[in-house]
Amino acid sequence: MLNGNELMLGDYVNIANYDYPEVVGKIKAIYTGGEEVLVNILEDSVLFDTKDISEISLSKTFFLENDFEELRAFEKLHINETYSLLCNVDIKVVVKIMHENCFRCEVYGIEMNYVHEFQHLMRLLGLFDYANNLKI
Repeated sequence: MLNGNELMLGDYVNIANYDYPEVVGKIKAIYTGGEEVLVNILEDSVLFDTKDISEISLSKTFFLENDFEELRAFEKLHINETYSLLCNVDIKVVVKIMHENCFRCEVYGIEMNYVHEFQHLMRLLGLFDYANNLKI
């Protein structure tokens, strides 16, 4: 379950609700200590309990769709294939795929698993427009 206190405005999340099949929404506001969030879905803004939203897992496809390029692929100990991905937005950002859905950003060696965590890192690096306009 996603902790609403971990979210920031503009974060992308999955929505699980009877009125909406699982779709991507964008956090517009956070209420009651992170227990409720207002989420933009297409043209609507809808209030959700945080138990009704979930994270979006990072993937190699996500990075490639967001202007990263594959630098190299190599096998590590013949167990996991490790890829290095590079993005030149305003700074050079290298992301290594450690194993399925676990990524390490070479800027600070930070491991992350979810899109909102990647967005937070991009914002910390001053890449606000990039973080808020990712292709999901």
